[in-house]
Amino acid sequence: MLLTEDIASFDDFHLQPESFDALTRAHGTQAKFRLAMRCACWGAETGRPDPACTLCFPYGFLWDPEQDVIVFGPNRKPTRRPDAAGTFEVGDAFFTFPTGVKPTYFSRLVLPTSEILVDETLTKGSEDTIRFSHVLGVEKAHATRRNPSTGHPYVNEIVPLALGTDFTLNDRTIVWPGGSALATGTRYVLRLRTLEEYVVWEIQTRNENGRDLPWRCLCKRVDFLTHPKAPAEQSY
Repeated sequence: MLLTEDIASFDDFHLQPESFDALTRAHGTQAKFRLAMRCACWGAETGRPDPACTLCFPYGFLWDPEQDVIVFGPNRKPTRRPDAAGTFEVGDAFFTFPTGVKPTYFSRLVLPTSEILVDETLTKGSEDTIRFSHVLGVEKAHATRRNPSTGHPYVNEIVPLALGTDFTLNDRTIVWPGGSALATGTRYVLRLRTLEEYVVWEIQTRNENGRDLPWRCLCKRVDFLTHPKAPAEQSY
């Protein structure tokens, strides 16, 4: 049974950020973190970024240089984030950041020890930049074509694309050689090896006794985000 003097003595005890940070260092995950800031190309009339901006395509944000941090996560509790009855958002995860690291909306978090395979759909000549920040390699690539190009009946055929022959990879940009058989404006798909990557979506600040505690953030994995140029109901 708690006595009045016991309750009063609670004033002498406070949560210590240093203890939480020590726990994160001991059991956390190495990560590469970049703060986000909106690009100035966002239109006053549209409320969206300029789709032709060469600085921030496709998301409308710019990112600071990477810094190494140790985070606690990913923790996944999908049943606590219902979007509609009986559903949850795939790719959601929670990360706790060290004290003093204050993420902004759409900051990026990369896990350098977690390699995954993802698909990327691009358009030759207008969308040749891969949105994942750490591309380790291209496993496979293809486009499709209709045969015959007009008339009926017809079939759709796969057109394999070979790295080093049909295209090259310059960091995150696909480069097409002169005389490429693939027409400008053709959609193509890459299977990529990348590092698992998230963007910060919802920031939960924490403070006790006038001191910051580690912040906890809901993050969304990049490959489960809806592409900015896709219909809202279409995941990309």
